[in-house]
Amino acid sequence: MHARQSVLTSHVFGSNINKLFPIIQPGVSDSAALDNAVELITMSGRSLPHAMTILIPEAWGADYRYVS
Repeated sequence: MHARQSVLTSHVFGSNINKLFPIIQPGVSDSAALDNAVELITMSGRSLPHAMTILIPEAWGADYRYVS
């Protein structure tokens, strides 16, 4: 998130988005960083299930191939 902060824009937060930085607080655990990201996404209008879908990738690999 830190690498993308300079290009982050939002019609919800407008020019106040700079007040949210840093999005991920430095020195926190991985679960706290995930919580920071979920909070940003949900506060910008996405549902919690959508936020989790964005942040947690789908399983992939030979065990997860589509079989018809």
